[in-house]
Amino acid sequence: MKVTMEVRVVDSKLRIYERPSWLKKWHLENTGNYVLKTNWNKFVVDNHVLKKGTKIQVWAFRKNRKSYFAIVPVEKPRCCQQRGCLMAK
Repeated sequence: MKVTMEVRVVDSKLRIYERPSWLKKWHLENTGNYVLKTNWNKFVVDNHVLKKGTKIQVWAFRKNRKSYFAIVPVEKPRCCQQRGCLMAK
C-alpha cells in the first residue's frame, strides 16, 4: 500500500520549486519508508551541493493549506573539502 501527498520543496536559497513533488510512504515487511518522488532530480541538479553523502536537514511546514519541505545541506560533501573545489566558493 502506498500513501501519497503533494509537497512543495524549498531550497537553501529559499527558492520554492513551482512543480510539486510527491511524498510517498512505502510499506515494507517490517517498516515504512518515506520517499520524495517526482521532480527530485531537478532539485538535486539545481542544488550543486547536494551530492551523495551530503547530510541534510529537512524542515516541514504548512502555508495556505499546502505542505512544504525545506531541504538544507548541513555540511559540504567530501569532494568540496578539497582545495580548488568550485562548490567550496
